[in-house]
Amino acid sequence: MAERLPGVDAGFLYMETPTQHMHTLKLTFLDVSEVPGGYSYEAFTAGLAQRLPLLPPFRRRLRTVPFRLHHPVWVEDVPVDVPRHLRRVVVPSPGTKREVEQVIGKLASTPLDRSRPLWEIAVLEGLADGTIGVVAKIHHAVADGAAASALLANVMDTEQPLDQPAWEPEEVPRSRQLLGHAARDQGRSYGSPEIRMKSERQKAKGKNEERTPLITFAFCLSSIDEGESYIVRTTRNCASPLIMRA
Repeated sequence: MAERLPGVDAGFLYMETPTQHMHTLKLTFLDVSEVPGGYSYEAFTAGLAQRLPLLPPFRRRLRTVPFRLHHPVWVEDVPVDVPRHLRRVVVPSPGTKREVEQVIGKLASTPLDRSRPLWEIAVLEGLADGTIGVVAKIHHAVADGAAASALLANVMDTEQPLDQPAWEPEEVPRSRQLLGHAARDQGRSYGSPEIRMKSERQKAKGKNEERTPLITFAFCLSSIDEGESYIVRTTRNCASPLIMRA
């Protein structure tokens, strides 16, 4: 079932700009000298795909609510194409800390593709000490620093059972469903103690602000049809938009 982003996580999406990216980077260096059968990029890719069930947030992608009437939702509707999320990078010779930092700077400078789950992993090869570097780029809306580190530590745990239940895709919510759920959630927020307290404070200050009744907002949403064009309007002090057929 689609899960709506909380306000804090959605805020990281709204704050993102072409020059200010809201992803975090996690860097680790792995000693692969004693890996049975030797290290290979192909084996790394296969191992990550096998452990993907241990990373539920890595299977989710964003679905935006029409007219942006509420925060986006997470959906798990398509299998994750792991190779598309991985990058193999050969660090320029001599592979010292200086070259590694330059590569990481380039990786950090590109935003994540919002049409896919918001994560990438780059495997750095050619390091002078024989290790490989693993750079995980994860959007802050997916997990903050501590949560992302815990996820990656979970993957590194060799004692974690890998016989997870078979993954089944979710049904992608249609635009009308997203709008209806947005109305429902907005209604719950409108009736929350915080909103009621704010309203009482405004009344105490003598502010009789005009507001469009939420019931009108919900009715408009429930009558929306697929494939139609609509206009979104708001009153001066109304947080809930009105939707009108164009």
